[in-house]
Amino acid sequence: MIVVDASFIIAHVLGEETVAEQADLIETLRQGRLVAPAHWPAEISNALVTNVRRKRISLDDVSLILRELATYNIQIRPAFAADAARLISISSEQNLTAYDAAYVILAMEMHASLATLDNAMRQAARRLKIDLLPA
Repeated sequence: MIVVDASFIIAHVLGEETVAEQADLIETLRQGRLVAPAHWPAEISNALVTNVRRKRISLDDVSLILRELATYNIQIRPAFAADAARLISISSEQNLTAYDAAYVILAMEMHASLATLDNAMRQAARRLKIDLLPA
């Protein structure tokens, strides 16, 4: 099981170099069981809207990207019990946003790997002994 960060998937679907070099990892994600926290759809949508506003992609591109995202088996997990307190605690301890802490907590609770390119999340995952992708 892999917890997949929205920014990682967005980097992939936009063909960013850092992810394009990870063909084996992308295939692993396509075949794997992926999970994401409840805010994932909003985070994906925000990233796409931001890229449209910056004229990096068009609204037609968004439709194609959403179809590609639908090919991944991503299970959206509902909010956690005692969310706020845990999110605040991990956010503070690991110097993360609450949004990023949700990915880290989900990986911890599910004993899953974390697919992210975010440096702060990667550092927190290492401290918390969470397996990272890319390694």
